[in-house]
Amino acid sequence: MENTLINPVDIKIDSTDLIQKTKKDFDLKPGINWANGYHFSLMNNGNQTFLTITGLTGDNQFTQIFYDSKTGALIGSKVQPKQ
Repeated sequence: MENTLINPVDIKIDSTDLIQKTKKDFDLKPGINWANGYHFSLMNNGNQTFLTITGLTGDNQFTQIFYDSKTGALIGSKVQPKQ
């Protein structure tokens, strides 16, 4: 896959607002130990630009929540299974 630059016009959401929504909807907690706090990634897969918020579930499972960077619509989530 070739590198895809993210066009600033594709970013309409604010991470401060989105973290409040994520905390409420998913009960996401900040990471501890090796990944302190919440982590944000802005990515483009060639078709869509999205913001990922990474943190922990209530039972400390590593979790990523994906949002459309233009609309703030939820794309999906990924929870790392317990080992």
